[in-house]
Amino acid sequence: WYEDTTGRSEAVPVVIDEPGAEVVWPVVVAPLASAYGQVVDAVSGQAIHSGIVLIEGLALRLRKRVAIVDGYFIAEGLVPGAYRLQVLVGGYVTAQTGVTLAVGDALGPIEIGLSKGLLVSGRVMGQDGKTLAGAMVVARPLRRDDRIHAATTLENGTYQISGLVPGDYILEARKVGFDHAYYGGQKQKKSATRLKVAKDRENSDVDFVLGQVGAIVGQVTDAQNEPIAGARVVAEPLGTG
Repeated sequence: WYEDTTGRSEAVPVVIDEPGAEVVWPVVVAPLASAYGQVVDAVSGQAIHSGIVLIEGLALRLRKRVAIVDGYFIAEGLVPGAYRLQVLVGGYVTAQTGVTLAVGDALGPIEIGLSKGLLVSGRVMGQDGKTLAGAMVVARPLRRDDRIHAATTLENGTYQISGLVPGDYILEARKVGFDHAYYGGQKQKKSATRLKVAKDRENSDVDFVLGQVGAIVGQVTDAQNEPIAGARVVAEPLGTG
């Protein structure tokens, strides 16, 4: 930016007050910086093969996402300055670290260890008592700065959500062909039972029972009995207000 400012909001406007006027701007381009590193399991030391590293400039309006590939990440083309690196991997607690990059830096290797944190597990069943495979269970933290975690039930209907930090969560189970349910059996989020996750508390029997829903099948046609593609059909329940 003009006058060596670092952002558009601080940039100095160029004023040309008469026809043919010129503004001489000797541009000095500084080499960009980079950072690279490895993401590992904090307990085993094994590389974590996939995930995302969010890179956020603390003074600059810069936000960048880079992928973790085979345990490694590299972020290039960064303007010199201070950054926060936040690592997001399913099943692990979010970790972050700070780095400061100078002109032309290739900072690394940065090793970031992730913890699996606390977990919640249980089963999802139908009203007939049979377990349901392929159901999605979502854990939403009440604290807005925490991540949402999710898991899919296995063939035996069990699930496990790891990477949780201590706090209160709202859990919901869903599956195609079944009505959703929140933990505690409620259908409305505002009345859902809050689940407290803590280090000294085991949450291994957080189960759900889903009721099967019906289906309406039909065909939409015009006055000549020709099928109409793309028509929208809305089913509204009666007697619920």
